[in-house]
Order: sequence, then structure tokens, then C-alpha cells
Amino acid sequence: ISWDEGGKPAGKYVFASVRGLRLELIQDARAPFARPSAPQRPYCPHVAVETSDLESAVAALRAAGVPILQQPSTISECVWVFFADPDGNILELVQWFREESGKQ
Repeated sequence: ISWDEGGKPAGKYVFASVRGLRLELIQDARAPFARPSAPQRPYCPHVAVETSDLESAVAALRAAGVPILQQPSTISECVWVFFADPDGNILELVQWFREESGKQ
């Protein structure tokens, strides 16, 4: 659970990894679930998919005319980008910099 500045729950996060597949589930606890008319930050809820080459994946999205919602962002563990499908579902591509512990 993450907390906002006032000490109230802001979101719930689950990160799972099974056989090299990573699943990230995020719930924004500040508002009831309702799909906005246009994607808005923090881009929740969304589905995240791992890629081994984010730069090439983003280039392919742009070449296909897919609007990028947020330019690639980097933290110490990964780089990611948000985009939306034609139905307005928010998707994230993420490239992790470190291998999963114990993965061969």
C-alpha cells in the first residue's frame, strides 16, 4: 500500500513473478473505479508487459501511429512507457535492468 501526503491510502500494489513472467497490479485507492473519458495520470488501472528492448518497441508503436501517453521514464530498476489501445485501455511496456533473483 502507498500513502498520500495526508496519511490516507493512495494505492495498492502487487508485483508477482512466475517463471520469468512479471505481473504488476496497481489499484488507485483515491477514487472508485471508473474509466475516464481520456487517459489520465497515474494511468491506473493498466496492464504492464515486459520487453527486452523498450527502445525498439516504442519505435514500433510510434511507427504504427500509437499515441504515447508518457515518454519513457527510468528509475534504477527499469525503464517504462505508457500508451493506450484504441479502446482507451492503458498499457505499459517495461524493460527491467536486473535479472530476477535465481533466474537462469
